[in-house]
Amino acid sequence: MDLNPPPPLALGVPPRRAALARAIVIEGRSDVRARLCAMLEAAGASLAEVADVDEAIALADRGEVELILCGVSDGGEVLRTIAARRMASRPSGPWALVAVSPEEVGGPSLLDELQDLADDFLPMPISTGWLGARLRLYGRMGAYVSRMQAQRAALKRYQDEAEEEQRIASYLISRLEGRDSLAERMMHAWVSPAHHLSGDVVAVARSPDDRINVLLADGTGHGLAAAISVLPVSEVFHRMTDRGFDIASIVTEMNRKLRSCMPADRFVACTAASIDMRERVIELWNGGCPPVMLLGADGSLERVWRSRHMALGILDGKDFDSSVERCAYREESQLMVVSDGLSEALGADGKHRFGDRELLEAVRGPADQRLERVVHGLHDFTGGRPLEDDASILLVDCLLEPLSELVVEPETPAHAQARGRGSHWALEMRLGPAQLRKITLAPFVSGLVEQLGIPRRLRSNVFCMLSELLANALDYGVLGMDPVILEQENGRERFREDRAQRLAALVSGSLWFKAVVEPSGGGEFLQVEIEDSGGGFDIESVEARLSRLKGRGAVRRGRGLELVRSVCDTLRFDQDGRRVVAVIALSRPV
Repeated sequence: MDLNPPPPLALGVPPRRAALARAIVIEGRSDVRARLCAMLEAAGASLAEVADVDEAIALADRGEVELILCGVSDGGEVLRTIAARRMASRPSGPWALVAVSPEEVGGPSLLDELQDLADDFLPMPISTGWLGARLRLYGRMGAYVSRMQAQRAALKRYQDEAEEEQRIASYLISRLEGRDSLAERMMHAWVSPAHHLSGDVVAVARSPDDRINVLLADGTGHGLAAAISVLPVSEVFHRMTDRGFDIASIVTEMNRKLRSCMPADRFVACTAASIDMRERVIELWNGGCPPVMLLGADGSLERVWRSRHMALGILDGKDFDSSVERCAYREESQLMVVSDGLSEALGADGKHRFGDRELLEAVRGPADQRLERVVHGLHDFTGGRPLEDDASILLVDCLLEPLSELVVEPETPAHAQARGRGSHWALEMRLGPAQLRKITLAPFVSGLVEQLGIPRRLRSNVFCMLSELLANALDYGVLGMDPVILEQENGRERFREDRAQRLAALVSGSLWFKAVVEPSGGGEFLQVEIEDSGGGFDIESVEARLSRLKGRGAVRRGRGLELVRSVCDTLRFDQDGRRVVAVIALSRPV
C-alpha cells in the first residue's frame, strides 16, 4: 500500500460525509487521541466512547461500530489483543493501524510484524479530505461484507431447506418403491444421479398372478424437481401391479395422474413391461425412452422395442395411446432398459456419445456380471467424468417358468397354529349387464382376495383361479367370444377389440358368483362356484385336455383353465359348462 498521502483538498470545498456511522479510537496518549477524534468528526464520522478494549470488541462484534483505530505507541500490544479476540464468526468492520510518524513506528520491522493484524494503515500526518475518502471506502467495504454475510446466511438456509426437501423426497420414494424379494431376485439395476436426488426410478413388482412388471421412469430435468415428477408414476405402478392390472391400464393411469397433478412442462419418459413366465411372453410400452433390448443368454440381440409413444403427462386421455407390443421368448433371456442419461453420456474425446454399439459390446457374453461390464464400459468410455444427466440401467431376467417360491410358500408355525381357529362364511352375488360393463375384473378379484382374509401364502393361487374363471365366464359365456380368434394372426389384438365392443353393447346376460369357506376334517377349504348365462361348451373335450394335470403338484404353465387346474384341489364343470366349481385348500387337515 502506498503510504504517501495525496495532497489535501482545496480550501473552501467541504469534505463529503463518510458512509460510516460510528468509530472508536484506542490510543494511550491523550493528545494523539484528541487529534484523531477531531479528524474523524471533521471527516463525518461519529465517535463511540468505550471504557476498555473489551467493550470496543463487543461493540464491533455486535455491528454497532464500523471502525476501530488504534495507535502503536505501545508497540502494537493493543492491536495484538484486539486481533486475537476478534470473533471468527462475525469479523468486525475495517480496522486501521495509525502510525503517528515513521520515526515513531521505528522502521519497517514493526509494520511487517503487524501486517496480518490490521486491515489498513493510515500514515500520519493525514488530511481531513484524505481521511474522509478512506472512511467512505471503509463504508463501502463494510456494506459489501454485510451483503456477503447476508447472502451466505441465505445460502445456508437454502442449503438446509434443500437438504430437508431431499431427505423427505428420498423417504417418499423409498416408501413407494415397495419390496418383493422374489421379484428383486430377477432384477439387476444401477442408478447414477446427476445431483443428490435422481429423477430416474427403476422398479420391479410381482402381480397377484405372478407376472413380473418392470418400470423405468425418467423425469424431466434432474434433482428434486425430476424426483417429484416420478413420484406419481412409481406410486401408480406399485399400487396397480399389486391389484393385478395389465400394463396398458397402468400406463393409462400414470398419464392421467401426471396430467392432473403436475405442471404442463413436467413430463416423464417411461418404459413399462410385463414378463409372463407361464406363457413366456413380454408385453411392453415405451414412451420416450431409448430402445429397449431383449438379450439372449450370450448377450446377443433378440428384439428391440423403440419408442412408439409420447412421454407420460403430455397427451390427454382421448389422444393417449396405451397399446403394448407383445413378444414371445424361447430361452432364458434378459430385458435391458436404460435411460437417456446413459445413451447421451459424452465420451472422453468430447465428441461421441455412449450409443447402442458401445452398449451391445458391453453386454456381449454370459449374463453373469453383465451389469458390471456395462458400468465399467461406461466409465472407460467417459474417462471417469461425471455424467451430465441421471443415468439408469435395468436388467431383468426372463425365466422359462416362475420361480419355485412363486408356486407354493411354506406354511409357517403361525399358520399351523391358526388351523383350529377356522371360520365359516359365504359370499354370493349376481352381476348384470350394468355391473359387468363397469367392473374391471383384475382389481375386483384382488379386492375379494384381500378382503376375504385369504392367507398371504395362497393369495397368488386364489387370485389366479378367480381371475381366470371369471374371465372365462364373461368372455366365452356372457359375451360369446370365439377362442379360435386367438390362434389367428394378430389374434390377441382382434380379440381385445371385439371384446371391448361386445362389452360396451351388452344389454342382457348375467354372471353368478358364490364363494364359501368352511372347515372340513381339521382343515379349511375355499369353494368357488361361477355360473354364466352363455351357451356352455363341450365339457368332455376340455376334461380331456386337462386330464394330464393332476392337482396341486402340477407345473403351473400357461394361462386359462390349465392354470386353474394346476392350482386347485378339484375342478368340476356342470350344466354343459355354464357352471364351474373349484376348491382350494386354505389349510389342510393334520
